[in-house]
Formats: sequence, C-alpha cells, structure tokens
Amino acid sequence: MISKLKLKKLKKGFSNTGGRNNQGKITHYQHGSRHKQLYRLIDFKNKKEGIIRSIEYDPNRSSLISLLELKNKEYIYTLTPQNIKIGDKININNASMSKNIGSTLLLKNIPIGTFVHNIELKPNQGGKFIRSAGTFGQIIQIQKNYVKIRLSSNEERLFF
Repeated sequence: MISKLKLKKLKKGFSNTGGRNNQGKITHYQHGSRHKQLYRLIDFKNKKEGIIRSIEYDPNRSSLISLLELKNKEYIYTLTPQNIKIGDKININNASMSKNIGSTLLLKNIPIGTFVHNIELKPNQGGKFIRSAGTFGQIIQIQKNYVKIRLSSNEERLFF
C-alpha cells in the first residue's frame, strides 16, 4: 500500500539549463524543458532507528521509498525492502541478528543464506550496491576479514 504523506523539506527541484551554457547560448539543441519532478533526498547510510510512516513512489528511481520517522520526530527517506509495511520498526543492531525486515546490521553478523540489499563498499560510506528494485544479494560465505555475497547477476563479490 502506497500512502500520500508529503514533506517538502525532504525534496528539492532539479536545475534545468535547457541546453544553454554559462553564457546563455544554446550549445545542445533539443534539450528543452522536461517534466517537472522533485528529487527526494534519500539517506543511504541509514544508521537511524525509527518507524515506517509511509511508502511512496519516487519518479527518479525504480524502487519505492519509505518515510522513516525517527525517535526525535524527524523524518528521512530510505529505500524500501520487499515485504515491509507501514508501522514496521527499523532497528540498528550491530551485535546480534534482528528479525525485523529493513534493519541495518554489519555483514559479519548476518547468517549465511540471508538476502541483503543496499550494501556499503566501505564502512560509513553509504549504500552503493544492490539498491535498485528487484535486486538482492545472498550471503554465501563469511570469513575473518570479508563476506562473500552472490549478487542477483550471479556474480560473487567480496565485501569487507
């Protein structure tokens, strides 16, 4: 279910040049006006705990986004994992496995065989892998310094 709760401070507009350079001269023809869309500011680091207040359509990406209400009554947008509902809690639990969908965990603390999304390449960098709709990774091996994940393209990649 997609809800319609809207927050203006989490959205910003695109700048449109219309094919013109810094002098105002047309340098790229047929680059006219486009459909007006607002960009939703997504928190890819997602190191915060809260409750899902709405699930929304984002015209700039293929996946749905969730409006997360934090404990201090602030709001952020995050990527929506599959099978999450309005009212679900998202936790940060780096020590043990949390059963909540969408929770943020260290890769070494997730059991083998678990499906994951929105993975960071380096710690505290923000999610870079497996962010699009319908993509997922599966943890297939955990070593001392790295975790091997099979991506949805059947590529196996090491993450530290």
